[in-house]
Amino acid sequence: MNPFVAYAKLPMSFRNLYQSRRDGLGKSVVAIACAMTGLLIVNIWTLILLVSLVDHGRLASRRRLGPVEYAALCACLLIVELILVDRVFTKVERDKGFALRVASTSPRISVWYGWVSVVLLVVSTILNLGLSWTAMLR
Repeated sequence: MNPFVAYAKLPMSFRNLYQSRRDGLGKSVVAIACAMTGLLIVNIWTLILLVSLVDHGRLASRRRLGPVEYAALCACLLIVELILVDRVFTKVERDKGFALRVASTSPRISVWYGWVSVVLLVVSTILNLGLSWTAMLR
């Protein structure tokens, strides 16, 4: 399975979940791209928390992102996701072979992706808080 097909299964899973709850698909690209961007930001934040466990404060001692830079980063991620999701849906509409491989993707994939992202964020946050509290008690 090539990487584009593997990636395409995620927005198609969100689309199938979205279709099961809504009648029209007019704004589905925007809604799905927003959901995927939110989960991507959660995953990036989780990665930063996990790196900080190993990093022992060197990452936190560097210059931090300002609110404008952070908003620009989130906006860029949203634009990239909008483009990718739109390309997946356009390819599904135009290429029947591609559509056969990804269109029947289960909506459970998007739900599991969301839950796993949230659980990883909670676990990494608890680990960071636990280690910082034990360091303060020493």
